[in-house]
Amino acid sequence: MARGVQFLHDNEMIHNNLHGGNVLITQSNQAKIADYICPQTTELNEKTTPQYIVYMSPEAIKKTTMRSKPSDVYSLGILFLQVATQTPPTPIEDSELTEVQRHKPHLDDITGNPLLPVIIQCLNILPARPSIGHLCSRINIAKHSPQNVMSGALHRIKDSPELGSSLASGKYKIKWSKCKTLPVPMQGSNATIIDDVIYIGGGECPGADDEYYIFMYHQKENRWTRLQARLPQHGGVIININNKLTVLGGMESVTNISTNKVLTLQNNRWISLYSDMNTARYKPAALSYQHYTIVAGGKDNNVVLNTIEVFNLSNNQWTISKTFLPTPMWIISATTSYGAFIIAGHHTIIGCSNTGAYITTLDNILKPELSSTSSADDNKWIVLAAIPYWNATIVPQTTPPVIVGGHDDQFNTTDAIMVYDDSINIWKTVSVLPLKCCRTTMVTTHNSIIMAGGVTEYKTPQTIKSTTLTTVMIGNLVEQ
Repeated sequence: MARGVQFLHDNEMIHNNLHGGNVLITQSNQAKIADYICPQTTELNEKTTPQYIVYMSPEAIKKTTMRSKPSDVYSLGILFLQVATQTPPTPIEDSELTEVQRHKPHLDDITGNPLLPVIIQCLNILPARPSIGHLCSRINIAKHSPQNVMSGALHRIKDSPELGSSLASGKYKIKWSKCKTLPVPMQGSNATIIDDVIYIGGGECPGADDEYYIFMYHQKENRWTRLQARLPQHGGVIININNKLTVLGGMESVTNISTNKVLTLQNNRWISLYSDMNTARYKPAALSYQHYTIVAGGKDNNVVLNTIEVFNLSNNQWTISKTFLPTPMWIISATTSYGAFIIAGHHTIIGCSNTGAYITTLDNILKPELSSTSSADDNKWIVLAAIPYWNATIVPQTTPPVIVGGHDDQFNTTDAIMVYDDSINIWKTVSVLPLKCCRTTMVTTHNSIIMAGGVTEYKTPQTIKSTTLTTVMIGNLVEQ
């Protein structure tokens, strides 16, 4: 249904009369929109029968505006509600209530349904209603929710309640305890896990030479060791490719020039096992998904990038995705969530620029043949609420997304742990870190989360250097 309406809107046409009686189902269970008669008409449809008035937007009923694209989106929202509840829509008759409040009894019946936030956005008053392009992206993401696709390839915290949803429910909190401290102070690093060993590096350290080393945390023994092999580059992304420790991009130690090198640890040596990236990238975001590795944004010397490239392990090739970031970004982090790709970070080359968060489907990233354009396409991305703190950290492998720490525009750090609330498009504080800091590193393990390093005072180069942390804490979900 949504794709049919998108076709109309893309061609500057309005259906003007969407309701349950105009949706036909084929023998192959495909929905087809019928009764589209007047392509040029935006006048109110005076022939709408009483039982179909419920599908009309409030502005159309009040005749405060001609029928419009947002009116079609509202009608789709009511249709989606009918599909989700399998019940004809019967809102509360009270003109003092909002549309969401009028339909609340039916909305309460589908709590947990991945379509619920989509429906709520469709019922919003103008101008908060989404465009049909954004709506189709949201539906595509909802199709990959746990209620519709149970994919073992998507990473989640195992053997414990899921972190994001558990914190969002208000029934759980995080209990923190100390671990063995880092061998050196470290901030802005990234980490990965291979065979229960946590590898951390790629960040900034007060001791400059430490930036070229990776440190290993052995969870069972609660101890840290340093890899003997020194990296020839720093500021790259540490990642697990095919159960091998790999570093993507960064800046070369000799020239201080961004690099596209992809190095893999083998026999305690860094070798070129996989193909190099197409573009040099310093501090990009990267993650592995199935047999793909996705790298987004970063900085190529003085140019902040908006490109995304995908490594396919099966053919050892990098491909530039036809889906671009909605804006050039660096010092960013990314995660996956039930078929969605979520990215957050800085918009410009300036360290304290706007911090944005965006979501699209993994299909948009991994299957460029589905894209209709080779340039940036905002309709492929949904803009989440701006993250209220700079230099916050996305916790990997959480649903809904979780961010921790950061600092405000006065460089005051926070201990906030925030979860994204999709229904009202805000980041809400649900718990706290054991200390106020920014640029910490977060790792999700089998049944816990680990924070390592960070900065407590991000005000001057001197305070950054002197307050860079060696602290390592482990957090476990416990009932309130």
